[in-house]
Amino acid sequence: MLSIIGGPQAISAAVYASANTSEEVGILSPSLPHEELPGMRVENLENPVRLRHGVLPETTHFVVISDSTKLKEVIFAHRQQIAGRKLLLAPGGFAGVLRVRAWFEKWGLAAPEVGEVTAFITGGKRDSAASQFRLGAVKRDLPIAAATAAVTRELHAEFGRYFPNLAQSDLVTTTLSNANHMIHPAVVLLNAARIDNGEPFLFYREGLSPATVRFMEALDTERLELVKALGGETLTLQEWMLRYYEGEGMRGETLLECLQTFSGFAGSAAPTTLRHRYLEDDVWFGLAQYLSLARQRGTGFEHLQSAATATTILCPRIESADDDEPWQLLSDYLGGRERNRHFGSTRVPGEQPDSGNATETGT
Repeated sequence: MLSIIGGPQAISAAVYASANTSEEVGILSPSLPHEELPGMRVENLENPVRLRHGVLPETTHFVVISDSTKLKEVIFAHRQQIAGRKLLLAPGGFAGVLRVRAWFEKWGLAAPEVGEVTAFITGGKRDSAASQFRLGAVKRDLPIAAATAAVTRELHAEFGRYFPNLAQSDLVTTTLSNANHMIHPAVVLLNAARIDNGEPFLFYREGLSPATVRFMEALDTERLELVKALGGETLTLQEWMLRYYEGEGMRGETLLECLQTFSGFAGSAAPTTLRHRYLEDDVWFGLAQYLSLARQRGTGFEHLQSAATATTILCPRIESADDDEPWQLLSDYLGGRERNRHFGSTRVPGEQPDSGNATETGT
């Protein structure tokens, strides 16, 4: 049985999961009050949707949807229920799988079999006044990965029942290919005065310009150089967006056209404060982690540095509950993987031996 814990995007994921399986799905989200759930209607799906408030007592599979800054707090609150179960982080942020495994080790609990996807699974819009919900765009071929290829296959098969839009991948790709890490900071930093003054504007319609997209693409070039060096899937930002949304109607010869004309983004409002996940998550648990890893690996980081420097002034990093930098966890994981390959093993340190013949994937 599946239970989903998280913010507003948890509702979309729960609706999608239940519609795909006809199963009851537990949902625990402050965005959906208990009293609203029984009468909520989904207006654009034919399949029945069955949701129950809270974590189902028989839950074997969990999905956690949280900002990276709050992920440890959310996991800690449900650590006893999640321990030893199956867990999907949607998204994982930067090295979410490795962060969660490290936390459970420090808590002295059996770690869940944990995987992560690159982004939110699907969007949606809730009308609380009318007690209605409309499922939004579902990302196509959304990468999912765990610490080993064998666990990736297992979690893909099991969570794929609920989310058939998932595609097997690797941790380099899921960690370093979150499109939000390039899109959100670029738009916020180049519209900082408008946001700081509380000026309302449409994020993708009025916040974008050719110069804004040039900054995104400069960040993306350095991200791609790092992904290539580490063996991940080397799609550009525009290619990722078309992979996700072309089936939903996204079109465009350029990244600007893709983002500015896609109907699914038309009503997205800009944040009204710089203290927002578009910087707090997407820089400090995104671009700044890329920057540290790029410095270590010797790939380009000039534009990543400029984004981190500007964010340091506009939105300083808040104290988080993390004990280690996510980039260091990923670097240690990759170092262990390479050592195991050199000595003929497919096992990541701390993992049980693979019962099959699988080797770690890298595309």
